[in-house]
Parts: sequence; structure tokens; C-alpha cells
Amino acid sequence: MPKVLYLLRPETAYNACLHFLARELGGADTYLDQRQFLFNNSGINTCLKEFWKKVQEIYWSGAMSPGLTQNEKTELLCALIECFGHSMPEISTGTTNWLPVPHLPLDKLTQLGVHFPALEGTGDKLTDSSMEILQGDMIRGNLPGIPSAFTAYIQCDTCGTTFNTQEDMGSHTSTLECLERVTCNGCGITFVTSKDYRIHKMTFCKQSSLTGGRCPVCNTTGPRCICQQHWARTYGMVSGLWENPSDETNWLTEDPRISGALNLGATMLKVNLVTEEDLPVEKPPNPVMLKATEWEKQPALLPQKGDEYCKAVIQQNQKTMNLTRVFDGIESDYGIKLGHVPNKIQLTTASPRSIRHDLSTARKKFKTYMRYVGFDPQTAEPEAIDELETMISDFKEKLDNPEKAHDLTMILGMDITTLEANIKSLDTWCKDAKIAQEKVKDESRGLQGITSGIQNTNLGAGQDKSNLSETPRRPEKGIKN
Repeated sequence: MPKVLYLLRPETAYNACLHFLARELGGADTYLDQRQFLFNNSGINTCLKEFWKKVQEIYWSGAMSPGLTQNEKTELLCALIECFGHSMPEISTGTTNWLPVPHLPLDKLTQLGVHFPALEGTGDKLTDSSMEILQGDMIRGNLPGIPSAFTAYIQCDTCGTTFNTQEDMGSHTSTLECLERVTCNGCGITFVTSKDYRIHKMTFCKQSSLTGGRCPVCNTTGPRCICQQHWARTYGMVSGLWENPSDETNWLTEDPRISGALNLGATMLKVNLVTEEDLPVEKPPNPVMLKATEWEKQPALLPQKGDEYCKAVIQQNQKTMNLTRVFDGIESDYGIKLGHVPNKIQLTTASPRSIRHDLSTARKKFKTYMRYVGFDPQTAEPEAIDELETMISDFKEKLDNPEKAHDLTMILGMDITTLEANIKSLDTWCKDAKIAQEKVKDESRGLQGITSGIQNTNLGAGQDKSNLSETPRRPEKGIKN
């Protein structure tokens, strides 16, 4: 199975695994054909018992369970690096949109077998009995806030409203209020559309049940259950490879297909990514809180680049995997052609944004503006004054709107009183700078008039022009004027 499936929410991973098998084993290409194959071959579920156990173990542990071998952990991290690589495109300005959690578009997820009927418009019409089952699931007190591919037919993931009919749900989700920008506070990402937010909730979001409810995997109280705390460490460790690059891991982050090729090579060539033999592992009987040291040692165990870019050095046993040979072998033996992925992917307007990165950028920018207050207004450059005036005008407009003013205070991390005082001080500084500029201009015009008058007087007296260019000197000592 694709390693990426083990990184998704358990219920999404299980359904995706079924559809992946329906396509690979049953030859069913479309979603409806795959579903028909699964209905006709329901016994396939008995083959997924171990898969389901493994998915849940990976989910509660953030892929760091003591029951996983180090090779399994490294393969999962390589899969996660590949997902992050397709989630962190370069912006044309040269800055990077650091995402704290990966996000894959629907077309890429579909290739893995991930389907969301309520989002894809498959034309499903729920029966009355199906509606009763879904509505019964929605009132279960122990799982509030847990997303589901089926409850999405009658519950809006954006605002949380539950509807009695599928038609009412469809009318609601077409309204403007549920199509605009949505923020996942648990993961720290802002999405341009609610559709992307709904995809996020069902895939890489590890937000647990609401306060008072229990997580169905680790059985601890949400929203900060054991699962989310562990995944916060895992996501932070992998996203840190981009935010704090190093010579050892740069080659994995610069090209998303490298980590994918490592996993393919490990699976198809039966190569361990870490050691020849793993030590015996013990799986804990129940989800437990793990020590942070398990995450701290992982980056050093990732495969490193060999003497050539196409070769990977497998840690500890120091074997070399020739990725070019892996690419050629997979194409010849399995008919799978690995296309080149450019290092720089253009960021689209629909790409999600990292709240932490955007907040950090905005706060740094505002601190830069506030430094002007400590400078002498007379030294201000005209361009700086124009930029400040534009910013002040924009902020004043936002402060007049209570909702925008609240968002602004959240972004800048200060209360409304402090923000208004800072804007006022900047406004005062700008006005002083403009007054100082006008004063300099007036003095300059006055000096030009005086100089012109002196020149005309001296020239009228018949003085040589060359003497006018000489620098005036103080009379020597002892000589009377």
C-alpha cells in the first residue's frame, strides 16, 4: 500500500485502501466502478485487519510507536517529507510558504484511492434509512467534532450546522459564508476555500474531538489528545527540515520525488533504509504519551546523499542505493514512469497559508515600521514617508471596522488600545517628517535665491567668474578685514 495512506486519518485511510485495491486488483478505474467492485467483493475487508491495526497505531503515536521498527519509522518520514514537498511551493518573490501540516489537492489524493463523495459530486442520493443512521451518529455525545466522509452529506464542516435533508445541506454549502476563507486553528493553516478545509479535516488534520469528548483512537479527552500532541511533534520535526535547512537533509527537501523513490526502492528492491536488522520491538497495549527523545534522533537517521546526487547513503550500514537504477527498474519491471518534479513549484492563489508564518511576517513588518518613531523625522526619506502613510491609512480603515480590527489585533498580537496608540505615534512621526521636509525645501529655495542674488551682484561689479567658485576662507590671524 502507498505509505501516504498510513499518514491520513484512520477512517479515510481505510476507505482509500479499499478503493486502491479495487483499482489495482479489480481494474476499476472510476469511483462508482470501484464502489461496485467493493459491494460485490465485501470479503476484501477481512484482508485489511492488520492494516487497520497498523493505521491506528501510527495515528496515536505520530508514527513513533515503540511497536514500529526503525525502518518503518524512516519509511513513514520519507512519505511525509514527500507530502510536505508537494505542499510547500516556492513563491515567485523568493520567500517560502512554510506549512506546519501537509496539504494535498484532491486530484493527487484521488490517485491514492482517497475519495470524498460529498465533495466530488458523485450524484449519490441518500435514502431515508441512511439519513436516520447519519443523524443518529451526529448525536453521539462521545465523538463531537470528529469528521466523517458520510456525515459530510448532512453536516457543514465549516460552521458545524447539521441539516435534516441532503438538499438543505447542498443549498447551505453554496452560500457565500461557507465558501470563503476558513482557518484550522488546531493546525495553524488558513484555507482560501472551505472545500480545501474539508479535505484537510479528513486527511492530515489531527484535531481530536471537541472539549469534553474523547478521541476514538487514544481514548483521551480532546481537543489536545495524545494523537494530536504526538503529531504536532512529527509535523514540527519534518516541516523544520524546510524552515531550518541543513546540508544533510537539503537533498530530500529540494526535490519531492527523492523521498518517494527511496520508499519505492525500499519496497520493490527489499532494501532497509536504516539497518540490516531491527531490534525486537514491543507494542504497548494501549496508547501512551511518548518521550520527546524519540523525535529528536530521527533526522540523523534519514538517508543522506552519496557522492553523486542520484545515490543515497543508507545510514548505519553505509550501503548505497542508486536512485537512477531504481527509476529505471520500476519503469521496466512495473511500467511506472517517474516524472520529473521541478524544484520550484509556482504557488497558486488557492494554496493554503501557514498562520504562524504569516503572523511572524506581519509582526516583523510592523516592528520595522515602529522603529521609525525612534529616528529623527528630519532624516526621513520621501519613499519611507509615502510607505508609512499608505500603511497608516490602511490600518485606520481596518480599525473603523470592528471585525477587521479584531483580526488585526490577533495578527499583530496586541490589544486594540496599544495598536491605536502605536498607529497614532506613527502618524505623528509622519506629520513631523513631512513638516521637516517642507522646511528643508523652503530653506533650500531661500539659499538658492540668496546665492543667485550674490552672483548677480558680483558679476555686475565686474568680478571674475572664476573667483565665485572658490571656497570662502576665514581671514588669517593678525590680518585686519
